Amino acid sequence: ANAIKNAFLHEGLEEKKRELEKANSRLLELDKLKSNFLAMAAHELRSPLGIINGYLEIVLEGVAGPLSPKATSFLKMALEGGTSLSRTIEEILDLSVIESGKLSLNLRQWDMVKVVEDVLKFMGKTLEEKGMKVNNACEGKTAKSVFDRKKMEQVLINLLSNAAKFTSADGEIGLDIRKGDNEYTVVVSDTGCGISQEDLGMIFEEFYTGKSREKGSGLGLSICKKIVELHGGSIWVESREGKGSTFYVKMPQTNNASIGCLQGN
Repeated sequence: ANAIKNAFLHEGLEEKKRELEKANSRLLELDKLKSNFLAMAAHELRSPLGIINGYLEIVLEGVAGPLSPKATSFLKMALEGGTSLSRTIEEILDLSVIESGKLSLNLRQWDMVKVVEDVLKFMGKTLEEKGMKVNNACEGKTAKSVFDRKKMEQVLINLLSNAAKFTSADGEIGLDIRKGDNEYTVVVSDTGCGISQEDLGMIFEEFYTGKSREKGSGLGLSICKKIVELHGGSIWVESREGKGSTFYVKMPQTNNASIGCLQGN
C-alpha cells in the first residue's frame, strides 16, 4: 500500500515539476518579448526625437527670428522634456543590450581618480547652475585598476546626477576613493532628502521610481548595478530620510571578466 501511495506521490510531483518548467519557460519567453519590444520602440523613437530636439535648439537660438519671453519659456520646457525622454530611450537601449548578453567590456588599465576628475568637469555646468558645493576627497590619490572607462563614466555620471537632483542648492556632494587589499571603493555622498526605508531595498530594481517627487525612468540605478556586477564589483547604498544618501561602488583592482577584451596601455 505504501509503495502504491509513494508511486502516486512521485507521479504527482513529476507532473507539478513539468507544469512549473512549462510556466517558467513561458515567463522567460514573455520577458524576452518585452525586452525586444522595448528595444524596437526605443530605436524607432530615437531618430525623430533627436530631430525634434535639434529644431527646438535652433529656434531657441533665434535662427527663426526673435521670441517672446513666454515663447522662450515654453520652448525650454519642451526641450527639457525631449532631453529627458532621450535619456530614457538611451537607458532602455543600454538595458536591452545588457539583458541580451551582447555587452562587451573594453577592459584596460585606468586611474579611477582621473576618471572621477573628468566626470566632475563634464558635470561642472550642471552642478554650478544649482550652486552646489562639491567636496572631492580623491585629489592627490591614485587608484589604478582594470575596467571599461566609458561604462564606469556612465555609472559615475548617473550617481552624480541623482545626487544633484535630490540635493538642494545649499547642499553638498562628496566624492572619495577608499583602497582595500585588492579592491577600491568609490564613494558618492550627498546631503539631500535621503531615501525612505521602503524604497531602499528596491531602488536598484528596473523601472522602480519610488515615492519621490523627482521622477525618472527607474532604469539608471538598475543599469549602474548591472555594469558594476559585469566588472565583478558590487554597489549598495546607505541612506536616511532627510539626512542624505551615500552610494558605494566596490571594484576589483584586477579584473578577470570574461566579457570583452583586455587591452594594454
